[in-house]
Parts: sequence; C-alpha cells; structure tokens
Amino acid sequence: MHLNTLDEMVKYCYSYILGSYEMNSFQVMLSIFALLSFHSCKHKQKTEEQESIKIQVVEVDEATKSIIKEYVGEIIGYREIPIRARVEGFLQDFYFEEGQYVKAGDLLYVIEPQPYMQSVKLREGQLANAEVNSVLTKKEFERYRPLAGINAVSELDLDTRTAQYESALASEVIADANLELSKIEYSYTHVRAPVDGLIGVTYAKKGAFVGSSPDPVILNYLSQVDTALVQFYMPETDYLSVISGGKDKKLGANKVKLKLSNDSLYSFFGKIDFMNNNVSNETGTILIQASFENPEFVLRSGMFAKVNVEVGKVEKGLFVPQRSVTEMQGKFYVYIMQKDSTFSQKWVEVGKTFGTDWLITEGLEKGDVVVREGLQKIRPKVKYNISYYRKN
Repeated sequence: MHLNTLDEMVKYCYSYILGSYEMNSFQVMLSIFALLSFHSCKHKQKTEEQESIKIQVVEVDEATKSIIKEYVGEIIGYREIPIRARVEGFLQDFYFEEGQYVKAGDLLYVIEPQPYMQSVKLREGQLANAEVNSVLTKKEFERYRPLAGINAVSELDLDTRTAQYESALASEVIADANLELSKIEYSYTHVRAPVDGLIGVTYAKKGAFVGSSPDPVILNYLSQVDTALVQFYMPETDYLSVISGGKDKKLGANKVKLKLSNDSLYSFFGKIDFMNNNVSNETGTILIQASFENPEFVLRSGMFAKVNVEVGKVEKGLFVPQRSVTEMQGKFYVYIMQKDSTFSQKWVEVGKTFGTDWLITEGLEKGDVVVREGLQKIRPKVKYNISYYRKN
C-alpha cells in the first residue's frame, strides 16, 4: 500500500491497531503512545522550520513625492542657421571639415571672386571719373557766378553751369554707392561663419554652380549647440495640473530631466523657457520647449529623447514597495504584521506608482508593518524570523 502523507500513515496505523484482535490492551496502548509521540515530533520539527524562515518587513510611513510625467521630445539646435550663397558663381572651394566646430568669422566657402573683383575695379574707375567731373563743373560754376553778378553772362548760362555742377555731385554719390555695392557683392564670394557652432554636410561640391535656383542656394547649415532645445507636447490635463497651484506656480520653475534613446540620463538639468500661446484643438496638447546646457555637444539636432517633467506632488502619502503588493482579479492586498508577530491579509486601494513604490490610497495607516520579502512563505497564524528593511 502506498501512503502519501503522515496523516494517512497515522490513520492507517490506528485502523490496523483497532482492527487487530490478537493484540492485548497493553500492546494497544503502547502502540498508540508511540504513534502520538512520532506525530508530535514531526509537528514540532515543522514549527521550528517555519520559525527559521526569514521574512523581511517594512514600516509604512508618510512621504512627499513628485509626480513625474514622461514625454517624447525632439532636440534642435539653439540656432539653426542656413549658410546661403548670396551671389552667383562657381564654387571655388570650401575650407572646413564637415561636422567640425567653427568659430564666427571662419572662412567656409569661396565662390569664384574674379568677376566681382573686376566689378569693384570698374566701379572704382567710375567713381574717379565722377569725382573729376565734379571738380571740373565746380570750377566752371565758380567762374560764372561772379560774371552773372555784373551781367557779363546771361542768367541762363549760370543756371546751366549750376545744374551741371549739381548733376556731377549726384553722379559722384551714385558712383560711390555702386562701388560700395560691388564691394559687398565681392565680400559675399567669401562665405564666413556668422556664429560659433557645428557645421554640417555641404550641399555643394567644388566646381558646382551655386547661388540661383535650381542650383544650390543653401550651401550648409550651422548649428549653435552650446545650448540645446527640446520641444515636446504636453496634454492639456497635465498642463492644468501644473498651474493649478496658483499664479505663482509656473511651469518654468520645474527642473526637467532628459532621458536619451539609450535610456541613459543626461547629466544636466533643463528648464522650460517657452510655452505656446494655444492648445491644439486637434490633439489637445500644448507645445513646450526646454533648454539644456550642451558644453560637450552630446545633444545634436534631430535626436529624440524622453523629457521627464514634474507635474505635481503627493503630500504625506503612504507608500509601500511594489513587491509588497499582490494583485488578485483586479484587487490588491498586502500582508500586514499583527501584534503577536503573525501576519494577516489586508485588502488595499492603490494609486500611482512612484519608481519602485506604490501609493496606497486606502487600507493602510502610518506605522503599519507589511511584508517586503517572503510573501510566498506566509501562512496564517504562524510566527517567523522577522527582519526590518531600512530605507536609505
């Protein structure tokens, strides 16, 4: 016969003893005593094993924790400046390594300068001619003016000389302006960096004709990335949660954390410095912009990252480790320690999760002690070897 448990064995022995007619009363009593002693020893051994099991508990305490929401954002440079060809011509060369850091004033491109240099010389000659003509007409005007005073020449002759002189002065001004314009156009043949930043990939190669459509007009982009901007969209409900604290509760006062695509946290905190003036009626979100210091140029335009923003706080909430809470058919319970060091099941209501903790909204009080480690080992009305978990 196969007996699975101790109880089955005891029951079998009892039935055997009581069913045996050949045993006298002394033998029967002796057999029963032996069986009871064996059963008692096994029960004592089981109790000792339960008391040696270690159960870790934690005391429920009040805490204030921030409500952090996460949004997907796109990183852009503080300034994205297009580098344009402002004059037409063949690209003579470019003088940078793509992707390198350049300083304001550094030479980037040279568009063939010879035609524009010749234009400058032509304008210089025209200005010189205008200046000579102005001197000549001025002398004639000065010579005719006293003669007209003594009626040696007619008023018409004086008016003619006056008009010629003023026209010469005007021609000199025009020639000077044309010269300055030519010099400006010539300067455009040497394309320089307007600000410090990272230069991108060039859209025009050496020898290409640039400066007029359909040929390249924008030669490159320069990103000013010592400060990086992150734009993201916040739902209207979160926005209202942030500002519900009153007029002095400003979104920009909250520190912002950035989690990169490899799940690493960016080493600098950001601050919100821009919030759009309207909420999209299509998505129910509002555009937010945060700025981050970027001294090592880790953040680059076009990257995506997760933005963590504090949208509220839980004041004096009761928190327990998530591992302390068990879910059963949509309901939650914990094991709470009684005064006699035994444990009982307690149903609770849970709120939001905060890291590894769970907010308990109903069912527990400050000072309650719940199981943190060893939930599967708990049995009703059994005492265990208890240790307290101390939070750092």
